[in-house]
Amino acid sequence: MSVSIKDVANKAGVSISTVSKALNDKSSVSSSTIERIKQTAEEMGYVPNSRARVFATKETKQIVFVADIPKDTAFYNPHIFEIIMGLQHSVSKSGYSLIVESVEKKEALEYISSLYKKNMADALVVHASIITKRLESLIVKSNLPHLIIGQPDYQSTLSWIDTDNTLSGAIAIRHLLKKDYYPVAFVGGKADDMISLHRFEGAERELKQNNLSFEEQYVLSTSSTIVSGMNAAKKILKMEKPPRSVLCANSVIAFGMMQELRNQKIKVPKDVAVMTFDRYPFSDFTEPRVTSVDMNMYEIGEEAGSILIKNLSHPNLRIQTFTSEPCIFEREST
Repeated sequence: MSVSIKDVANKAGVSISTVSKALNDKSSVSSSTIERIKQTAEEMGYVPNSRARVFATKETKQIVFVADIPKDTAFYNPHIFEIIMGLQHSVSKSGYSLIVESVEKKEALEYISSLYKKNMADALVVHASIITKRLESLIVKSNLPHLIIGQPDYQSTLSWIDTDNTLSGAIAIRHLLKKDYYPVAFVGGKADDMISLHRFEGAERELKQNNLSFEEQYVLSTSSTIVSGMNAAKKILKMEKPPRSVLCANSVIAFGMMQELRNQKIKVPKDVAVMTFDRYPFSDFTEPRVTSVDMNMYEIGEEAGSILIKNLSHPNLRIQTFTSEPCIFEREST
């Protein structure tokens, strides 16, 4: 038969509420009493009932991370797992458990509403890809500490943390100009791909600061697949005056680009230099390997956890910030 909190209270000669306070290190109980009660509980083999503790303290010691994590995410978007690991490492140091839930954007409002009503978490982390204005309204009204991973693609009152993709675009152009790889083409994602858009904006701004610009024909949009990267390469090679370098919005596009250049026996970087963002999943596996601008996603997860722990103590704290300095991994493609 399991030992109850009442058994510990009887053995220690105190009330049940005192045992509860002592096991949760409440300052209203003296340190000597806390030590005595904890020792008694350990000797008796008492295991706290987490559901009872939640009912008594209104704390779950759980933080829930909500994102759309479909099949093959580990292959196409391994960064999300780096973020999760950094987040878990950070919050666990403060005694919190991280629960990861995969939820589609259309189901996010219902799921998070249920999360609030059932008091299943002390704080919430949400990936920006599933944020909507209705979901924002729910989060703000609930007053639950929260943090969005990624800047929402509209003016928002939510707290968020993100990588500075605009700065990444500028850094990429600086590298290409330093190596004398101008003119530059940009192969980006679809119009609603905000990461690609911000990277392009940073690249365009850096060119303007050097009294240069993208020629209209050198700016291409794709669906961010290997095949679309290959098709973009074909378009570029058919141009009357091909660019000296190509900046791809992500490594999936870059992989297709490199594959087609190789098929057509174009030498990289002698004939055309290629650069991208993010080392994974493909930039380390092309021949030659692709130079990339990368972020430390694990570090972003850690910083997110640190901000969230502060938010638990200061519920009115509002954070909207970029973090992690982009860095260049120079490889043979430039």
